[in-house]
Amino acid sequence: MVFNFKRKCILGLCLIFSAGSAYADSMRCGSKLIKTGDSTIDVLLKCGDPNYKEDLSKHQKKHTRVNVERHLYKREKGQLQKILVFHDGVLVEIQNGPRN
Repeated sequence: MVFNFKRKCILGLCLIFSAGSAYADSMRCGSKLIKTGDSTIDVLLKCGDPNYKEDLSKHQKKHTRVNVERHLYKREKGQLQKILVFHDGVLVEIQNGPRN
């Protein structure tokens, strides 16, 4: 009986942590959702222009060159700013910035 309870608790915790990691790869812009793998154009259509855009010089990654851009989106007061990282026009990472 105790073994089943422990097993259920562990399973529940695994589900909670896996849901949290999936959420970290997405961001809401109003009622629209963007996620890693989206193109720059999709993000601009859903979220509008960023508050700040940084074009980084090409950097080498395993003998290939990658165009890297970072877009900063300021959120409502009290929320974390979001930094979107694009490689060759594809969203690869959503980072939390400082609070607004």
